[in-house]
Amino acid sequence: MKNFITLLLTLLALTFGASKAEAQIDTAFWFAVPWVTPDHAGNTPIALRISTFNAPTTVRVYQPAGGYDSTFVVPANSLNSHFLTPIVNTLESKPANTVLNYGIKIEADTLITVVYEAVTVVNNPETYSLKGTNGLGMEFV
Repeated sequence: MKNFITLLLTLLALTFGASKAEAQIDTAFWFAVPWVTPDHAGNTPIALRISTFNAPTTVRVYQPAGGYDSTFVVPANSLNSHFLTPIVNTLESKPANTVLNYGIKIEADTLITVVYEAVTVVNNPETYSLKGTNGLGMEFV
């Protein structure tokens, strides 16, 4: 009986807890790259994984305060890996607990999803899903 009550409470929590779901689908993203754990088998390569839906899109990735600017086209229904390894030292927010102007902005013509990934070989990769901002602010999930 105790297991039944536990199962019932778990199902109720999942049912009511899932009523508000937010997707990371948008045309504009701001992202402050976190500092990868120092002894985590390196912090490179790093990449943005950009997914499109039923239309091709032009994507612009740039760092307003840093000078990095790249524009490219991603075909419809595909995944593009855009590597940022050459500028890792001007992307990572280090030292920790410091306000920096290292943020990057990702803009697209149509809806996309974006994931930031520090692809490590030895440990699990550090992956962050970006939450769209509609151009209003900076958030990441």
